[in-house]
Amino acid sequence: MEIWEEPVRGGYPPPWTVALTGPDRFERFAEVSPYPPIGHFVGVRPIERDGSWATALMPVSPWLVSPQGRVPLGALAIVADLAFGMALGEQLPAGVGFTTAELSLTRVREPALHGELEARGTLIHSSPQMGLTGVQVFDADRQLVAAGTSRLSIFPPFPDLPPIPDPIVPIERPTYDTPDPWERQPAGDVLDPEVWSSLSGLEVLQAQAKGDLPRPPIGRLTGLWVTDAVEGSATLTMPTSGWMTTPAMTVQGGFTAMIADAALACAIQTHMERGDSFRPIDVKVNYLRPVFPDGRRLTAVGTVTHRGRSLAIAHATVTNADGKPVAVATGSAVLEAPSA
Repeated sequence: MEIWEEPVRGGYPPPWTVALTGPDRFERFAEVSPYPPIGHFVGVRPIERDGSWATALMPVSPWLVSPQGRVPLGALAIVADLAFGMALGEQLPAGVGFTTAELSLTRVREPALHGELEARGTLIHSSPQMGLTGVQVFDADRQLVAAGTSRLSIFPPFPDLPPIPDPIVPIERPTYDTPDPWERQPAGDVLDPEVWSSLSGLEVLQAQAKGDLPRPPIGRLTGLWVTDAVEGSATLTMPTSGWMTTPAMTVQGGFTAMIADAALACAIQTHMERGDSFRPIDVKVNYLRPVFPDGRRLTAVGTVTHRGRSLAIAHATVTNADGKPVAVATGSAVLEAPSA
């Protein structure tokens, strides 16, 4: 059984927590709510908040590594999305919720492959309908690795709030006999340099789609995988596992960004000759509808829209199992000269 098919750990806040203000929800979270599944899955968690800023952490687990041996920009979106939401949630009154409408993230450098990522979210602007937040992501060496912004849609307040229990009885969080997924020995393989020097980018993707090359750790963790590739375009799928859900009981936007980012990168990879390399530098995702954890697969199709000497730009559409679009994305990558 693959990890994303295992019984999900964790749970969700009791319904009455919607009647708490944003600061009170954060303050009471550990006391009244199980750890959400996404926390057990990749170890991401809120740490602190103070007025207009908030901090989230996520371990740089070996499970997050791509076929190139890097932590992809889409994986950084998971901790960034949590910090984005925390920065806005700190300002919300009782009965008001929100969802990510747009996420933009730019890579500054490759993160260190150890320790934890720290995402610092800040509130830039808020109105009754919209919040704008920013984020900086640092690695364990205290180096800035990514920065970005997010636009969040704020829902109208609930008309009838449930009563808050008095007294509030703390819950007892369950323990498990085995480590959480992110703590386990990783499966999957990073591709050897000889593969990249002997095959074109398109040939690598086509071999992966056929199963002739191994899945990387991030694919073995999430089920993210390439299913088809032709010159200028690539198709990937990923199951909507309950492991990816937040306290809102929907798949976190960071995972939607992950599959979109992978489709963008793979589309650009189809233009790489033997020995060529590239580095994705940014991704922007517009969210169109929520993704629910029904176990069915998202599909992302990436298409290159520009390929110059040093820069490539691609577009991706993510659809659910019913064929409805859930997100659209754009991204770019720097094309690097082949090594001697």
